[in-house]
Amino acid sequence: MAPSRREWTPPPAVEAKQSTEPNWHMFAPLAYGPLIPLIRIGLRGRLPQKQIDVIFLSSVGIALSHAGYIMFSDSSVLILLQANKEAMTEQVKEVGPVGAIQIVRINDEGTKFELNEEAIETILGKVPADMKVSIISVVGAFRTGKSFVLDLFLRYLKYTSTNEAPDVNTREWAMAHGAQLEGNSNFEQTHGETGFSWRAGRKRNTTGIWMWGEPFLRKSKQGEDIAVFLIDTQGMFDSETSQMLTASIFGLSTLLSSYQIYNVDKRVQEDNLQHLALFTEYGRMALQGSLEQTDNQDIKSVTLRSMKSIGEPTSETSLTKQKSSQSQESELVDGTDVESDDDGEGAHDGLMRPFQHLDFLVRDWQDFKRKATLAEKKADMKAYTQEILSTRKQQDLADTREQIFACFETISCVLLSHPGHAVTDRDYDGSIEEIDERFMELLTSYLNHLFSRSTLEPKRIHGVAVNSRELLTFIKSYASLFKEATIFPEAKTLLEATAEANNVNMKEKALAKYKFEMAKVVGPKCNYVKPMYLTEHHRLCTIGAMTVFDNGAKMGRQSAILKFRGQLAEEIEKEHVRYVEVNAERDPYKNLEFYIVPMTMVVVLFVFRVTQDLFCYESVGYDIPIYDCKHVSVTLTHLYWAVITFMLIVTFATGSVMYERIKAVFAIAKTAFMEQGTKQKSD
Repeated sequence: MAPSRREWTPPPAVEAKQSTEPNWHMFAPLAYGPLIPLIRIGLRGRLPQKQIDVIFLSSVGIALSHAGYIMFSDSSVLILLQANKEAMTEQVKEVGPVGAIQIVRINDEGTKFELNEEAIETILGKVPADMKVSIISVVGAFRTGKSFVLDLFLRYLKYTSTNEAPDVNTREWAMAHGAQLEGNSNFEQTHGETGFSWRAGRKRNTTGIWMWGEPFLRKSKQGEDIAVFLIDTQGMFDSETSQMLTASIFGLSTLLSSYQIYNVDKRVQEDNLQHLALFTEYGRMALQGSLEQTDNQDIKSVTLRSMKSIGEPTSETSLTKQKSSQSQESELVDGTDVESDDDGEGAHDGLMRPFQHLDFLVRDWQDFKRKATLAEKKADMKAYTQEILSTRKQQDLADTREQIFACFETISCVLLSHPGHAVTDRDYDGSIEEIDERFMELLTSYLNHLFSRSTLEPKRIHGVAVNSRELLTFIKSYASLFKEATIFPEAKTLLEATAEANNVNMKEKALAKYKFEMAKVVGPKCNYVKPMYLTEHHRLCTIGAMTVFDNGAKMGRQSAILKFRGQLAEEIEKEHVRYVEVNAERDPYKNLEFYIVPMTMVVVLFVFRVTQDLFCYESVGYDIPIYDCKHVSVTLTHLYWAVITFMLIVTFATGSVMYERIKAVFAIAKTAFMEQGTKQKSD
């Protein structure tokens, strides 16, 4: 029920008393009246003209009232004060942006984004440079109510700025600033002037990243001041934004936030976890890349402080190896009660993770018992969190959860029922009275926990809390990395990723088919074959391999399939070259000159020795000394035996090769004789 408002009533009129004393107030205008125009001239150019006029009229009116020329009623004073307040409000708007400000803009093609540095500098410039900052960010698919719930966040923060945390059974906090919620664009686009813009329908509403232009000051559990900012992001998976840009927006939002809220519809599905693991990996890569590619002193200062706080830098790989996924899960999910009093450090293992807290905010949850108490609903939330994040036997599912555990310090799950069918109507005017009471009860409980001193904590980078000046530097560095996209692989849709994996598998299967068939002819136990026969066999094997690929690679774009088919052809050609070289090494006639020349020398020496032995006797009648003949004969014998010995040594040193050569020669000879015999029979 909406709280009643007390109407203002003017006080009873007091009868004026006649006084016999002289009215000295009539001379008041003569005392300071001439100063009023001078004050007006001095204020010109420093204040809006409307405010100067209000001050001038107020001053003149007060002077005249003092002189007794006019009497101000209480209502007249209120009118003047209200006019002055409106003029002051205009002055605040001129000093800095008020409302939701777009800090990341998307181009018309939906492929690139640009950081609005002037806007982010102005917003963060509203808090002292050394003040810690906490950023609450909401991400999720488009048309799932992210902006709507963020406007309720704004109502809560405005209310609790001057009041204690409200009871879960009242919606007083939601109606304290009006009966209708800000940001309603069902009838007119608000562009974030009064709240985060939302509307019913199927078309996307939010583009880029929006940040509330005013901070909300809160106290942490340590008692220090923290400036709280809210961030709204463009919905993922619409039909107008590239997958790479979607990953960039999600990753940048994760990097900015100290408390990331992943808004999902009805339940946490496996594809939600897979997208979360993929997109947070982009954020983690940007976090690491900001250290490797920067020369900024603020970033180096934070890095140095983080090293001092943890003793020494530790790589993410080594951290993951130190703990199994099962133990990580038990530690990360233990503190999932929505209003638990833990410090948000769900993983007390001393390992530094890149991001802080993640909430799955499940909308339109349908599995609550109708008469369940709030405590029973919270128990369901904890049980559901453990259910969706428990260890899986399937390797791909287990890998997804391990990646998520390695990125966030704590993970929770919050379930919200449907806000009511009136809210989803195109003619919904933002009436808070029409929001379902069960939704408001759960949301109030969640907000009491989210913005409590025990939960609220500053943004930390590498384990070190950063102030607004340092955060501004990091934001610029992160945005530059995502804009240049020099350290990121290309993000793909699930269809593209699946099609690519299928094409890779088909390419490997076809290549294996080619190798298997070629091994039958040019395998390790095969002999030399003629080049013409090898070329023909290669042609047939190539046709078979391409048939295997064409029959299996039918998923995805035709251009992608043709690209992998071309890669398969290139790899087959490389294998063909290798097989040709292997077969050439087996040619029995290869390097035959190394054997023919020595054997020819042996034959020549042997013939020469036998010849000179025949003609070197006395009976022949030549006048040659017998001693010289015998000496030449022995020398020739030594020479050809030396060559024979050398050939035997070479033969035994390459025994297997020589054996294969001899075997190949006999095989060739046998084949030739058989072909000759077959030819003669046919003739």
